Amino acid sequence: EKRKLEEAEDVLSSLEHDTNPETVDKIAKLTEFARMGIEGSTQVILASLVASHELRSLLGALEERRVDEPDHYADEVLLLLSECVAPFFALGLRANATAPKLPNLLRSRVKRVRQALRDLVLGCDFLAVLDGHLRS
Repeated sequence: EKRKLEEAEDVLSSLEHDTNPETVDKIAKLTEFARMGIEGSTQVILASLVASHELRSLLGALEERRVDEPDHYADEVLLLLSECVAPFFALGLRANATAPKLPNLLRSRVKRVRQALRDLVLGCDFLAVLDGHLRS
């Protein structure tokens, strides 16, 4: 976790004079994610699901797409999480082809985080985990 935070800080310092809004937004989200990490992100998702019946319902409505359309499922879940839980989940969305090109150092970091977040939402059935937790 400390290493990830240091990497995010390195990216931030190397791009500190870049005023491109897309770059600034990505740096802010990367910094937030670095502070949370995957474990923290998982805990935030579960806590948000405990707190919000509406979020559980929205996530449940997407579940049928998990197997048939995993890429679309991941995008929809990450978009939902970015709007309802924490903005850094938007880093997991597939890159927009029309978005401006990010500096190489930032782009490679975003790619690693994107894959980690996609693996998280595809690899964990949060509703099943939550259901098991609530039953015990």
